[in-house]
Amino acid sequence: MPKVLIIGATGYLGSRLCNVLVNSGQHRVYGIARNEAKAKSLAVAEVTPIICPDPINKPDAYLDAIRNFNTDIIVDVSGANQESAKFLADVKAVGQERLNKAKAAGLTHVPKLGFIYCSGTWVHGSSDKLVNDLDIVGPDSATPPAPLVTWRVAHENAVLAASDVLDVAVLRPALIYGGESTIWTAFILPLLQVSRDKSLHTVQIPLSVDSHPGLVHVSDVATGF
Repeated sequence: MPKVLIIGATGYLGSRLCNVLVNSGQHRVYGIARNEAKAKSLAVAEVTPIICPDPINKPDAYLDAIRNFNTDIIVDVSGANQESAKFLADVKAVGQERLNKAKAAGLTHVPKLGFIYCSGTWVHGSSDKLVNDLDIVGPDSATPPAPLVTWRVAHENAVLAASDVLDVAVLRPALIYGGESTIWTAFILPLLQVSRDKSLHTVQIPLSVDSHPGLVHVSDVATGF
């Protein structure tokens, strides 16, 4: 039974991913929790909590869990922005340790530690033309990434470049909706407030009239892993 550690297990997508893996009955799921309250919520969801208050700057607790539980796969759905690079570097170091131990023991065929990073389609920028993952992304592409996620291109490349030590994959879901979906709060909340106040004031929503965003339900994203 594969052992999977989720970075971001208590978050919007991470909690759904944990549920999918647990409900499959085919995975043993671990999740990083920053405090006791988060740990209890994971335990209730049948996820083994790994308490690590500061996984970016003080990662020893979850790195030791990877070592001690002989974890197979790490999934980063933390949404930690540029700090995701620290997760990759730390997991890669543990993966290298595992390969070194195997080599010292005379083993020639040992599975690599797996690492999956959740990126997003915003790296493809904004375009009225169809794109797919065969289209090269970056600041020099025909549709450069949105400024907010320009850093992701380099991080995706770093994840893929770690394939000498880790078994890696990058997922790029579209704009996620469903459940609480706080990403949409800036668009929906003003409408809700006006409705509650029965106001006749004009509401301005930061959207383009001809915008056609790609959407995917959070449950479908979780299943995609």
